[in-house]
Amino acid sequence: MSRRSFLRRPRASLHTLAMALLLAGVAPGSTAGQDRAPPLDRVVGLELSEMTLRDALNAVQRATGSSLIYSPDFVPVNRRVSCPCTDLTLRESLRILLRGTNLIFDALGNQVRISPRRPEGQEAPLGIIVGLVMNEETEAPIPNVLVQLSDGRGSLSNENGRFILVNVPPGTYSMTVSGLGWVPDTIPSIRVGAGETTPVEVRLTLRVIPLSGLVVSPGTFVILDDTKSVALQTLTREQIETVPQVGEDVFRSLKRLPGIASGDISTRLYLRGGQDRETLILLDGMELYEPYHMKDFEGALGIVDINAVGGINLHAGGFPVDFGDRAAGVFDMETRAPPTEGTRTTLGLSITNATVMSQGGFANGRGQWLFSARRGYMDIAFKLTDVDNDISPKYYDLLGKVKYQFGSRHLLSAHILHAVDDLELDPDVLSDSDGDDGEVSTGWGNTYGWITWKAFLSQRIRAQTVASVGRISRSRVGFISDPGRVRGPEMVDVLDKADYEFAGLKQDWTVDFTDRVALRTGFLTNRLSGHYDYSNRTRTLVVNANGDLVGVPDSVDVEMDPTGTEVELYGALRFKPVSWGTAEVGLRYDKRTHTDDSDLSPRIHAMADLGDRTALRVGWGVYHQSQGMHELEAGDGETSFAPSERALQTALGLEHELSNGITARVELYHRKVERPRRMYLNLWREILPFPELDGDRVRLDPTESRARGLELLIRKEGEAWDWSASYALSSTETLIEGTWAPQYWDQTHALAITLGWRPTPNWTLTGAFQVHSGWPFTPQIIQFDTVSVFQGTGGTNSLRWREEFGGWNSDRLPAYHRLDLRVTRQFRVKNGRLDLYLDLFNAYDQQNLRSFEYGTDVVGSDLKWVRWPDEELLPFLPSIGFRWEF
Repeated sequence: MSRRSFLRRPRASLHTLAMALLLAGVAPGSTAGQDRAPPLDRVVGLELSEMTLRDALNAVQRATGSSLIYSPDFVPVNRRVSCPCTDLTLRESLRILLRGTNLIFDALGNQVRISPRRPEGQEAPLGIIVGLVMNEETEAPIPNVLVQLSDGRGSLSNENGRFILVNVPPGTYSMTVSGLGWVPDTIPSIRVGAGETTPVEVRLTLRVIPLSGLVVSPGTFVILDDTKSVALQTLTREQIETVPQVGEDVFRSLKRLPGIASGDISTRLYLRGGQDRETLILLDGMELYEPYHMKDFEGALGIVDINAVGGINLHAGGFPVDFGDRAAGVFDMETRAPPTEGTRTTLGLSITNATVMSQGGFANGRGQWLFSARRGYMDIAFKLTDVDNDISPKYYDLLGKVKYQFGSRHLLSAHILHAVDDLELDPDVLSDSDGDDGEVSTGWGNTYGWITWKAFLSQRIRAQTVASVGRISRSRVGFISDPGRVRGPEMVDVLDKADYEFAGLKQDWTVDFTDRVALRTGFLTNRLSGHYDYSNRTRTLVVNANGDLVGVPDSVDVEMDPTGTEVELYGALRFKPVSWGTAEVGLRYDKRTHTDDSDLSPRIHAMADLGDRTALRVGWGVYHQSQGMHELEAGDGETSFAPSERALQTALGLEHELSNGITARVELYHRKVERPRRMYLNLWREILPFPELDGDRVRLDPTESRARGLELLIRKEGEAWDWSASYALSSTETLIEGTWAPQYWDQTHALAITLGWRPTPNWTLTGAFQVHSGWPFTPQIIQFDTVSVFQGTGGTNSLRWREEFGGWNSDRLPAYHRLDLRVTRQFRVKNGRLDLYLDLFNAYDQQNLRSFEYGTDVVGSDLKWVRWPDEELLPFLPSIGFRWEF
């Protein structure tokens, strides 16, 4: 009798792909050739019809690459305009668009100013100053810079480096621009006209990177940074959007970085030998306790849409004391910085979901908002991979953010994230034979709400306060009847209801005493409450003393209402004893009342500049992780929480930038975990609705675990070609009953190569290849017994066998390898951009294994115990999708 799984052997057929969507049509030419022409002489190349004046101005600004400077307050909100601007210059187009209004325009260098015409005799209205602060060398925007006029008015530059000063009386002013780590600049004379908008562009020179802003810990990767101002950036937004991947998922996009292990189906990340639960997931400073959709499928997707993510800091080990209660790493996401003017909307469609995101500004740029929604339809993906059609998973998530700048030093933002999953299974999926009874439904919910207040109290003192509330819920209800099943219960009846609520306050302070001494400190307190209501009833067939199969009932009942309080305190002193070196000494304290843990974690990090292009980073620290209130294994009968795990980590990293633009980094790490938590595992590795009740469920009680490795990453970015190559040599093991055994995700060798080519500005072709050692698995063995069976007065001999498991993870699957391809075609369309892509996952249809099937077979004249490939990972999977931004 075969085993059961959600995912029956997935083999895909070749589907006809709509290549014409990528090949058809001719996009308008690039504006790069116009950039040298004066702004007003650039050709617009657009046909505008019945759109608001504000949208029309935004459209011609994007089409010509010009900078239009104006106050949204002066633009009529409901005025609609049309313009046959295909062959017209910007000057001619503005004359048509502004006809019938009180607005005029003129050129100011490389910018175009739009302002109201003042009637004769009217009292002079107030003016507006709008500006941009940039890095003199890189032209990257500079956020959080103080802009102050000589009359005392001031503002802070936002994430895009932009600022605005309103209600400025006509006159001439001086302006001072200053920021920590930047050489201050003073503009001696700025003339503000009556009713006019005055543009200002400021370029600052980097004096020294602020001590508090240096990255001193090894294992840090910066991804998707929209400001493009971080030297450690590993993957740009363009590379993320054009790399082959299934599901357009933020976690899947990082699987090719060294030190990360993950499978085809699950998007969970195993950083440097740690389990996925050992990685802290943050979004805008908020911890996401359950960050994955489709948890019945091992967490197949993240609950945050990648389109809404503006930056990621990945700490793969050796992270500072600011982050606690995790032993392996930190995945710190920030949402995108919305524009200060106008509205931008993005629509997306892929094989797994449909997305919409809209963002914009209000209140003359002081306020910004972002909204993202995503709806999944995995049934199409399942059909393409021949997964059973009786599985119906559904999910959606909503993300919202509103922020507003009060005065020149305070920024308040409100955030909400809501994610829901539902799964329904029909009876035929749940049993080994057709027609048996069965019914399963599961539901998962995540809701987070938080308010953040950022205060820039002075050039050297900054504070951040986060107040948060949230709720996590789980519901699993099911009945499965599979008469005669011998590899697990033939009858299962489960009721599992659980929820977890929290409310907390977090405070962080950064003080730069001097250019050589800085302090970070803060605290967190959370009030927690949980509820567990779990019960199951099972009947399992066993062989009794008489050799008969009999059904043995069993049950588990757990009902608990735990409560508790979390308290975290930390402090880190960073100092620069020499011009080429920086050191940091930190200590954190973590207390959890529901686990009765009180832990101190000292950490030390240092960085040395070995020249202009080389940096050496080293870190050592103690890391504790308590069992979360939402992590109790109630289905396995657990009623108490385990004590905290204690990890000792050491890491060393060297980064060097070659003269030809190639960046290389090599890292060494070692991690030892004391008091590792008990593990409940399914040795067959099947994806089941109630894994805690299957016949292969085992409990392991490790006494120690360790991980060590060497990682190498080389990359180069160019105009037409991008490439990267990573290699990891690693080992992750755990000590069980005196024997060291590899963990499930141990892969001794791992190699990943990504190559991107842009033959024209509108085309991108990307290939990604990866290969790694086969993952460990636990083999099955068989014991043959010859027994005498008496029938009447005579007796006969009968052969009977007994299935058992061998040593835990004592064998390995074949090596894993896969090639993914993606072709992206970009079109310039009315008011925006359209990206179409064709993605070929597992392009040469490699049959990578997830597990083996075991059984008996007659080989010659002997009865043998044999195995053959059972569950395969994802096969060749073509998909097509689009992303439209306007």
